[in-house]
Formats: sequence, C-alpha cells, structure tokens
Amino acid sequence: MGDNKFVRPRTTRVHLAISVFIYGNNESGEPFKEITQTLAVNANGCLVELATPVSKDQSLLLTNMQSNEEMTCTVVTLGRI
Repeated sequence: MGDNKFVRPRTTRVHLAISVFIYGNNESGEPFKEITQTLAVNANGCLVELATPVSKDQSLLLTNMQSNEEMTCTVVTLGRI
C-alpha cells in the first residue's frame, strides 16, 4: 500500500469558508504568513489550501480573522484538492 491512501475523517466535515491568517515557517525554515479560508471544518480540525509549501507534522498558528481566536495546529495530511 502506498502513502497516498485515503484517510477517512473521524467526524463529519462541513463545507464552511472561514477567513484565517496562518503563520509558520516554510519548508526551508523561513517565516511566512498567509491569508486563506477554510474549505471544510470538523470537530478535529479544518481543511485549508495554502500557496506556501509545508511539511507533514509541521506546527502552524491559525487565527480566525473574524473572532481573532488563535490556535496552534499541526499539518496532518498533504495533498491536492
């Protein structure tokens, strides 16, 4: 079996666009910040598309732009939408 097998989410995903500001370091270690929006959310996290390359298990800081709530997140899955 390959590394690209589909992993079923643990909870139901809801397609919801929430504007978020993401801080982190790119693959070469340089800091980046990016504004994007969620594509789907569930009780365990969210799905976002980033222009900046990131790595699996990388920590990112996500800020909800409407509520200003910040949350540290971990990249769990990489792939194309």
